[in-house]
Amino acid sequence: MKTIKSYMLALAAVAASAAVMTTLPACSDDFETPEAVEPTTDLVPNTTIAELKERFWQGDFNYVTKVPANEDGSHVIIHGWVTSSDEESNFYKNLVIQDETAAITMSINSYNLYLRYRRGQEIVLDMTDMYIGKYRGLQQLGMPEEYFQGNTDQASFMSPEFFQIHAHLKGYPDLSKIDTLAVDNFDEFNTNPSNVRKYQSRLVRFRNVSFVNGGKALFSAWHTSDNDLQNQNITDSRGNQIPVRTSGYSTFWNNVLPTGVGDVVAVASYYQNSANPKSSPWQLVLIDLEGCIGFAEPKGDITNPYTVDDVVQLEAAGQTGTGWVKGYIVGAPNIDVTSITANENIQWEAGEDGFALANTLVIGQTAETREIDHALVIELPSGSVFQTLGNLREHPELLGREILVNATFAKYMDTYGLTGNSGAADSFKIEGVENGDVPDNPDQPVDPGVGSGKSEIKIDFSDPEALGVVKAAPSEATVSDGFTYDGVKVTITQGQGFGLNQELRFFTSAAGVVDFRCSAGGGSKGHTFTVQYGDNIKKIFFTGAYSQQDKNFNFTADPGTFTAPDWTGDSKTVTFTTTGEVHLSSMTIYTDGDGSGDTPVTPPVTGGATVFEETFASGQGQFTIENVVMPDAANYIWIADTQYGYMKASAYIQGVSYASDSYLISPAVNLSGATGCKISFEHVFNKFPDLAFAKANCTLCVREVGSTDWTAVPIPNTSDNTAWKPFANSGDIDLSRWDGKNIQFAFRYVSEEGKSGTWEVKNVKLTKAN
Repeated sequence: MKTIKSYMLALAAVAASAAVMTTLPACSDDFETPEAVEPTTDLVPNTTIAELKERFWQGDFNYVTKVPANEDGSHVIIHGWVTSSDEESNFYKNLVIQDETAAITMSINSYNLYLRYRRGQEIVLDMTDMYIGKYRGLQQLGMPEEYFQGNTDQASFMSPEFFQIHAHLKGYPDLSKIDTLAVDNFDEFNTNPSNVRKYQSRLVRFRNVSFVNGGKALFSAWHTSDNDLQNQNITDSRGNQIPVRTSGYSTFWNNVLPTGVGDVVAVASYYQNSANPKSSPWQLVLIDLEGCIGFAEPKGDITNPYTVDDVVQLEAAGQTGTGWVKGYIVGAPNIDVTSITANENIQWEAGEDGFALANTLVIGQTAETREIDHALVIELPSGSVFQTLGNLREHPELLGREILVNATFAKYMDTYGLTGNSGAADSFKIEGVENGDVPDNPDQPVDPGVGSGKSEIKIDFSDPEALGVVKAAPSEATVSDGFTYDGVKVTITQGQGFGLNQELRFFTSAAGVVDFRCSAGGGSKGHTFTVQYGDNIKKIFFTGAYSQQDKNFNFTADPGTFTAPDWTGDSKTVTFTTTGEVHLSSMTIYTDGDGSGDTPVTPPVTGGATVFEETFASGQGQFTIENVVMPDAANYIWIADTQYGYMKASAYIQGVSYASDSYLISPAVNLSGATGCKISFEHVFNKFPDLAFAKANCTLCVREVGSTDWTAVPIPNTSDNTAWKPFANSGDIDLSRWDGKNIQFAFRYVSEEGKSGTWEVKNVKLTKAN
């Protein structure tokens, strides 16, 4: 981290360069840059911020009062220099100024305040007829707003137009005017009124502090409203603690908290919790990451990666993150395992036939690691460079080698894991392996049987409904005639071991995995099922497992027999024979892509068992609508469009964009016993001021039934806000945090005066892995 000196000098250099740029003569013969005019004002301050705060101080939790003129008729005028900045999105519609005596926050209903009110900018403020009061105990300037829990008003957002009438800029930004108040311990941060007025909104520097969860947690969580995720405590030398509050909308929310001892420079804010009035109301708000000074360098860069144990600790605490991780290749999951709960679920050493799996790795804290509590499981993306060069089945010599992986920290196969690795050559490094020897194209499998122009069909057996199979009972469904999928025919052969109802099944196994299963009818006589395909098929690749009672499970091709789960040949029929149970997760069929198949080759939409689904084709279904803010001019915000089959939200009414806040809320969805829950939907943005505004104001939220607090969940994919078509698929959104709980989810639409757009949503689907 930088020192405070370099931090302030860097800011000063930016401000100075901006000022110089506005005064340089033009370099073009065609245009002349107008000379910058230094802002001035005739207003002369006659009141300090400290005097203003004391004069209008009230002990109430919330209040608002209008500032009158002085007794002699003169206006109350203060001044101060801007200390805050919303450039990193950790300040939300707030501006802070301080003079030589104190500081005060101003609540302004506007984004990007930093563009006009830069740090170090002097503002002279005519306070007469403005409003001062409190919001949850924080004394600030704003506008009266009714406090929903009492018969009183609170100081909330004033319009930017109102603020600009009273605020006058003076001179160019000068960071040397910003004074940082040094604090060595937290004892002074009590609730004595004089101390509250002194420290509220001040830029302070806490010296020799450490983050309680340093190296173990993130500053915040994406778009969260959960206080426990937004607040991370620092502690001083005496053991006193104070929270550093970071918005989930900030640019640095997903940075891991620094380790060691250092200084924290932040604005001293205040939030009095009515639900817990005995808790300390003090909190710190960082302007940016440069406010953390002297700590150890942050992890996650390839030159300073996380260790495996770092990631395990983060995931154990319910945190996530992204970055480079260093470990050692120590094994791969056993072939018959779908959920890793014990050390025995991992193949730590090569067996007689080597390692079984080529699509998953286990990396450990050390080369000798043999415990899952010090290991991470990572999926090798199918056909990627990473899979080709990094799998243990084909490269057992990699066991024990150092590995660097760039990925997201998240549970995988029910244990500590890494997800989201692209598989590209620049996303991993293995000791002694040259990544450049393989084409870097993770979207196309690298295989001798699949060359340029080849295609693939992947059948995911975890979703029977996608294959046209209707479940006959909660636990299983049967189909005796097989099915056809993208030109591939899967049929049943009535083998010697079959009895009544022993057909092809989609079954929920004891391990909780919905899969494709063939069960023997009895004894050891076995059974078969068959896959038929056209002339353009070049290779079939199967993933799955077999019953422990049958150690000699074979895939039998015609002609030929093989024991590994892949096969290349020209036969049009592959027959599987076993005396036990077969569990197939997926079947990928590679074609030559020449169009000779029965149907176009299109990868299917995959997913787990459906828990909840709503298309909105015929209306809003069981969803309800809660309008938190609704303009008088509107009859609705969310409404069903039954002609086109979606729900849509808009606050654009007869040519005017109004402020609004509206939730489209699902019925309760019980996820009891469910794991690996995900949600997806199709949606489109259009007519918003820009895409960033749309993403910030159209969000997916989740809460437990009975709770009033929503948690925002990131939406991976959106449309580009330029047209009504096509709808974008959101992608699978991880809801595993709510596995086993009774939840509701909601689509929240927010607009502002003069800023709105339309959000359309359809085909909502919530699935589970088991």
